[in-house]
Amino acid sequence: MDRLSDAKIASACAVTLLAALASAPSISSTPRDELEFYTYHNLDLIGTFRSNGTWVGCFQLPDGSLRLAKTGAYIGRNSGKITRISTNWLAVTELRDVNHGELLEDTFLWPMKVMTLNMGTTACAKARMARHGAGT
Repeated sequence: MDRLSDAKIASACAVTLLAALASAPSISSTPRDELEFYTYHNLDLIGTFRSNGTWVGCFQLPDGSLRLAKTGAYIGRNSGKITRISTNWLAVTELRDVNHGELLEDTFLWPMKVMTLNMGTTACAKARMARHGAGT
């Protein structure tokens, strides 16, 4: 190909990329998950379990109700994303603004609240059954 063809291809790619970016929903315009309305210190991770091969975290909200979240769910007010769930913790990754527009990816481990482990595991099992219509 000659230089003109390369320039035309580059221009077409740039136009396509700009069009895709313009039509993509922004983070602020997408519906938020319920867990995104809480700060991390207002939520307790009280249990984790596997359901059909997928790890699920069970959170207790300030009002005492429970919410379940899988890997990929968003949590917290800084658009944190659950990136991994294990037997007694989960990993949350956020993009933080560290220098007026310079973003830094930050991952932290969220431990399960030990004080409520037995109660939490039972409560999570009940929440799971209620979600699947197998009990209350």
